[in-house]
Amino acid sequence: MSAKYIKILLLEDDPAYTRLLQKMLAVAGRGEYQIECVDRLSTGLEYLAQGEYDVVLLDLGLPDSQGLDTLDKVCARIPAVPIVVMTGIEDETLAVQAIRQGAQDYLVKGDIDSRTLQRVLRYAIERKQAEDLLRSLILSSPVGIYIVQDGRFKFVNPQFQKDTGYNENELLGMDSLSLVVPGDREMVRGNAVGMLKGERSVPYEYRVTTRAGDIKWVLEIAASIKYGGTRATLGYFMDTSERRKIQLQMAKAEKMSAVGMMAAGVAHELLNPMMGMLNFAQYCLKHTAEDDRRYPVLQGIERETGRCADIVRNLMTFSHRENEAEEEYQLESFTTIIDRVVKLLSYRIEKDHVLLTRHIAEGTPRILMAVNGMQQVLLNLVSNALDALAESQRKEIHLELHREGDFVQLTVADSGCGIAPEILEKIYEPFFTTKPVGRGTGLGLTISRNIINSLGGDIACQSQPGVGTTFTIILPLERKGGTK
Repeated sequence: MSAKYIKILLLEDDPAYTRLLQKMLAVAGRGEYQIECVDRLSTGLEYLAQGEYDVVLLDLGLPDSQGLDTLDKVCARIPAVPIVVMTGIEDETLAVQAIRQGAQDYLVKGDIDSRTLQRVLRYAIERKQAEDLLRSLILSSPVGIYIVQDGRFKFVNPQFQKDTGYNENELLGMDSLSLVVPGDREMVRGNAVGMLKGERSVPYEYRVTTRAGDIKWVLEIAASIKYGGTRATLGYFMDTSERRKIQLQMAKAEKMSAVGMMAAGVAHELLNPMMGMLNFAQYCLKHTAEDDRRYPVLQGIERETGRCADIVRNLMTFSHRENEAEEEYQLESFTTIIDRVVKLLSYRIEKDHVLLTRHIAEGTPRILMAVNGMQQVLLNLVSNALDALAESQRKEIHLELHREGDFVQLTVADSGCGIAPEILEKIYEPFFTTKPVGRGTGLGLTISRNIINSLGGDIACQSQPGVGTTFTIILPLERKGGTK
């Protein structure tokens, strides 16, 4: 709308009535209106294609078009421009139907004065602008919006379609409860019935199934409205799956913090007596002949006490991460660490008849690392690989080290039993283990990942059940002084 005047296109085939309307606008507007007149729909459509208008005054009975078809053609050409239709007294029902099909208002010929004409035109423009703003807000809203009538969707905005995965054509006419997870349908139905009875609607959460079959949590608030003259439900629908996921992660983090504090206390209290028991068992072994019937018993005590001490140390490592930060960083070659780990596990490798191969790329640089921590990581990964080969016919482990740009990459691959997908996503969780009782604490991979992350690196796992597992460690070359 121009700041100086309102530009009107009048489609009217009666010259006398055209002059009357022009006179009314001249008297009422004092130059505020600029009006262009045509007497045929075809001509009017040409004008609309070439110029910009603030409002259209449309007679529904033109020589080349009659009734609501006339309105439909104009709406299709200029959906953003408000339209005021004009009819005779006997056609007022038609005018009301025209409003339902897109007209902003109507005027009855023979019952128009200059003030009424001016008011209707201005209100039509303002109402159209308000409708366009509301439509824009609804279509661009980050919240899903829908209208349900008689249990079926009558309107859905783009965000609602995005959240559910269905397009508009699929949703319109669909039973609204079909999206709701069966276990939540009674609650949703009860809330809808209560709201339609006049009970106050409050936000509540429930689960929906998307087109892809995923389950999402949504937060909804609804209100009772009139839609097309009949009662309906207007709902606002927000995906809260990520929020709930974050809340669960925070709760889990708090739980693990408490577990860590408890583990630290327990480990501290147990380690000293454990070491005393271990030393006592070793002392007894030293002073007992190997053919003494007590000797194997003492060996068992030494072995199991040592295992308990290892578990306690793992607990202390898990709960006291600052110990790693205090470890002195030094330049070291991965080749040296690999040699140490293979030597430590050589007895088990030979006993289990495992073929261990290595490929160390030439020129792989030394990097700054917590050497003991890195050795613990590799020892844990190779030990896990040996465990995975227990039931395998082909017993192979392959270690590979090479440089990738500004990073060093180390892989530990085995031909073992592999890890199922539902297990794979849990392997870094503290205390999670699939090993038999006494064979693992469930802290090894948790500690390993923490050590790698503290070095600015990352660890990833790929596995296929029945084929094998590959762990990949990536560490940056430059850290606190860089590479050498």
